[in-house]
Amino acid sequence: QIDIEFQRVDVSKPISQAIRLLEVQAELKDIGINLKIKSKLPLVFGDESNIEQVLLNLLTNAMKFTEKGGSIIVSVNESQDGDFIQVSVSDTGVGIAAGELSFIFDKYRQVSTGKVSGQKGTGLGLTICKLIVGAHKGKIWVESEVGKGSIFHFTIPAAR
Repeated sequence: QIDIEFQRVDVSKPISQAIRLLEVQAELKDIGINLKIKSKLPLVFGDESNIEQVLLNLLTNAMKFTEKGGSIIVSVNESQDGDFIQVSVSDTGVGIAAGELSFIFDKYRQVSTGKVSGQKGTGLGLTICKLIVGAHKGKIWVESEVGKGSIFHFTIPAAR
């Protein structure tokens, strides 16, 4: 069960906060994090701390699987119809095999990259992201290619 306090939120605030929280960790690993936010985005109707948690989980994963010197881009855009805000976190990491993509958001499932030894988590980070995004009536999905990196996308409805 996820506790959510819905209110009008400027999505750039929790996203910027999540990036700030991980800046030092990224610098230590020589990973650049770039933020690209479309100007004049509509507010979303959601929970600021939960949106920040989704970003923290996605960014932490991206850093875990991105080699030293790699990069992460967070982009925030409005859907064409203006009904949703879409956030994408792309990395230059090791990528995820096609066969693993279908269950990547399942509880306790962790992908085996083979390359990143000793990188273990609880297996709950992406499941938590899916629960939070779902509670916001949004969608979450991933595109990935082994050796090229991954892009995690999620949407949250714009406030009306």
